[in-house]
Amino acid sequence: TGLLSQHPELGVLRKKARDFDERDKVALLDVQRRILRELPGIYRRLASCGHAAVSTSPYFHPILPLLVDVRHARRCLPHVPEDDLFAWPEDARTQLERARSRMEEVLGEAPVGLWPSEGSVSPEAVAIAAEAGFQWLVTDEGILHASQREQRGGWFGGWELPGGMQGFFRDRDLSDRISFQYATRDPREAVAELLGAAAERVDGGVLTIALDGENPWECWADAGKAFREALFEGLRAGPVRGVNHAEAARREPVGSV
Repeated sequence: TGLLSQHPELGVLRKKARDFDERDKVALLDVQRRILRELPGIYRRLASCGHAAVSTSPYFHPILPLLVDVRHARRCLPHVPEDDLFAWPEDARTQLERARSRMEEVLGEAPVGLWPSEGSVSPEAVAIAAEAGFQWLVTDEGILHASQREQRGGWFGGWELPGGMQGFFRDRDLSDRISFQYATRDPREAVAELLGAAAERVDGGVLTIALDGENPWECWADAGKAFREALFEGLRAGPVRGVNHAEAARREPVGSV
């Protein structure tokens, strides 16, 4: 809805709905270029507002554990050939350093949060990320379930990782409800269900919801505007409240991995 009001050309194309010609394509590409030019300013405002914590991913989106040493895949895929000598840990470090440097150009400061490409992590990749200046990362709860761990507190919260980083492991069920289930539901009912389930699980800790790269909003009416507004209202009302990962990382870890 916001983009339609800011860019009337989109409304014209939406109303036309079919039989688009080359002029329509040019008009749409022009709007896309304008939106992309606005993104750095949006990111800077988010980074400076104090409510959001901006993270980044490796520069060219490589799967870090395989880049460090493809043989590490044998930990979960024993059929991977032992004599495959593809190992470039120095490139993994460069990917992480370049990502922070580029984001610093855009934001004015280098982010300390990492979303690994496809959520892929390994002890070696995490240690390199810590050396590159990252302080926390987010990945999937399946990684935590499959890892050796020492639990000191509840399940939900930051976990101490190699190099002193903290790891947050997304609740896949609640994340996937937003990505794949709630688009056809009444927004307020969906929010009530989401926050109710979160309140039952979190018990004073930090529960992470991450959409894992999916962009579900194209499936929602008005790009999910009503759902997101209801979600912010619900978080303000409590008992569950919103917290960014930079703030969450200042809490005592619930365990170590």
